[in-house]
Amino acid sequence: MTPTNSSIEQRGYQIKKKDTMTVTANQIRMTAARLGEQIIRTPTLEAPMLSRHLGCDLFLKMECLQHTSSFKARGALNAMLHLSDKQRKNGVITMSAGNHAQAVAYHAERMGIPATIVMPAQTPFAKVARTRAFGANVVLARNLEVQDFGFYAVVVSIIGLVTLLVNSCAGIMAISSNEADFQGEY
Repeated sequence: MTPTNSSIEQRGYQIKKKDTMTVTANQIRMTAARLGEQIIRTPTLEAPMLSRHLGCDLFLKMECLQHTSSFKARGALNAMLHLSDKQRKNGVITMSAGNHAQAVAYHAERMGIPATIVMPAQTPFAKVARTRAFGANVVLARNLEVQDFGFYAVVVSIIGLVTLLVNSCAGIMAISSNEADFQGEY
């Protein structure tokens, strides 16, 4: 049986979606302050050859220097900093084949939050191994497509692995049995 939004909501879960992605300068400043020193302040470097080729002054933000080698560490940490104590205790789950998975696993381990990461079975071994090295429980799922990530995470959450989803895919931002659990921006 395929769960629908209404069947999911009947079980006490709420699905929060963002229809638009409007970010204000104030939100950026608040997020930067919230993340503070928990994220590496990566340099921005000139890219002279690309600048010349494109006819503009181009600079590159070196997010490859983050602990997880990606900018995804910022979003994962920001989402997890919004969790209540109960949610932290219950753990987090995400669907990702790589950078987001590693970011959630890294910060979950650092914050003492149990993490389950569902990855497609065809994910490269190096990404699976690195995600596991950060302490996450990795579930490899066969026949999982990128467009299925949000749906599959809802199913895994409902069957009781965890009660919260932290995910940047498919527009699904969080699932909880209590609307009051969520405060602030995700």
